[in-house]
Amino acid sequence: NCLHHADVVANTFSSVSVEASVFLKPNVNIFFDGYQTVPFERSIRRGRDFPNFQHVEKTGGILTANSAAELIETINACFRNPELNRKNVEVLRERMTFRADGQASARIAEQIIGCLS
Repeated sequence: NCLHHADVVANTFSSVSVEASVFLKPNVNIFFDGYQTVPFERSIRRGRDFPNFQHVEKTGGILTANSAAELIETINACFRNPELNRKNVEVLRERMTFRADGQASARIAEQIIGCLS
């Protein structure tokens, strides 16, 4: 429900990026550590190397912010133009989700019932 009603979704290296694409929401990933300097092994920047996230980033369906100023600028751009990056978000949704038809629960229930029969 939160994603459905969101105007923009901001997060870091999370499946929330994929979930937001189901609702075709502009998605901003934070690629900086705030106002502190931390070692790379504790840095959010290392997430860019996570194999399970690289395929998400390759779709172009997420916008990135490398600083606080860039985060504010990118979020404001999304507010001004909700269609910003829409085609890439659609690519992300198509590649990373099975179907965005509202019938996932029915398919899950069908599989569970099939296993119990």
